[in-house]
Amino acid sequence: MQDYFARPRKELWREMRRMRGELKVRERQLVDELLTKAHVVCTTLTTAARKLVEVAGPFDVSVIDESAQAISPACFAAVLRAPRLVLAGDHLQLPPTILSDKAAEQGLSVTLMEQLTPRWPEATVM
Repeated sequence: MQDYFARPRKELWREMRRMRGELKVRERQLVDELLTKAHVVCTTLTTAARKLVEVAGPFDVSVIDESAQAISPACFAAVLRAPRLVLAGDHLQLPPTILSDKAAEQGLSVTLMEQLTPRWPEATVM
């Protein structure tokens, strides 16, 4: 009697797993199609580093908002996605949050914007 109730449940779980896999494939295809056709793609710095965004690129311009609060390594993926870069933010306001004194001592507290502003002052607009 126990096998009678267990068998349909196992079949339902199997079907559910199959459908989840199919859903993931369809979702990925839809996202790829949308990103490929998009004129503008907005993402976080973390998401810019994911392979998901590679489908949409290469981009003409990368724009990093609040770049004065973003540590340089976080910006690298967005920087590498386009030949031109716009850093938006005020490098004289809030600095990045660095919890490790050792990381700050090794330069992580200096943002990409802080590094580039003195190098190219003619490209800086205040």
